[in-house]
Amino acid sequence: MFEVLLFISFEILVSMFAMLFELFPGTKYKIYKHVIQLYMNIAMLVLLGIDALMCVFDGENLRNINIFAEKEMLELMAFLYGLFMFCSIYKYVDMKKNSGQIEIIELKAGQYHIERPIESTGKHLSVKRLAICDGFTIIFSSVMPSGDGDVRLVCKRIDDTNYECLTMEEDVDFLEPAAFIAKIGSYLLYILYSLTAAFIVLTCHYTNDVELSTFYSDMLGSVFILAFGISLIKLFKGTKGCSKFFFLIFAGLMVFLASFKLLNTIVMFLV
Repeated sequence: MFEVLLFISFEILVSMFAMLFELFPGTKYKIYKHVIQLYMNIAMLVLLGIDALMCVFDGENLRNINIFAEKEMLELMAFLYGLFMFCSIYKYVDMKKNSGQIEIIELKAGQYHIERPIESTGKHLSVKRLAICDGFTIIFSSVMPSGDGDVRLVCKRIDDTNYECLTMEEDVDFLEPAAFIAKIGSYLLYILYSLTAAFIVLTCHYTNDVELSTFYSDMLGSVFILAFGISLIKLFKGTKGCSKFFFLIFAGLMVFLASFKLLNTIVMFLV
């Protein structure tokens, strides 16, 4: 029971970061990310609290089952989960102040055009692009459309004629190789980090089966490095400069070696 609750809390943590980095499809949930994040953190703390109570009443036996039952590990998890909770509360309060100003704006191709700002003044000093629409303007300071196609925007209202884009989702043809690979990569990342969380719990489980313990440890290392390599590729593929190619080559090498190690570990264990 202890390890099951621990596993669930880790998977909630992975899902929370996947949501924050918008690996999931859809737009509407992005308005409520601060609420979902808060609820996820509450669930994680509740599960950790139950595990801690189990250790209070049956700590000696649990410490012989999993290293996470040790007092130091529980204190470390409590600190990390508490830190995440503090950040979630801060984000929730900050977003709550502007909740009435957050809107979803859907634009079709031809309803807007992208322009470079002539000058940036006031509090929007980092304006990169402007979307000129019929009767209002959308400011892009971080994310922005790649073209003039159909797009759904989560925006903060500044005044009656100006909005600031917080996040967005473009309508793309997923049959196109680039879009298909990008979407598959997002789902693969979520799966890999979920597997990493599972293998962390399994690796920290005390067992007399040395072969099984080694398998869990090797799988954890391979899956994590594979996930990290794919993360680097997604992070640097849209950047510019010479350093981009260094990081992409390095990430590609990580993915290749981790994939080879992963397959070799599985084959050797089965054989």
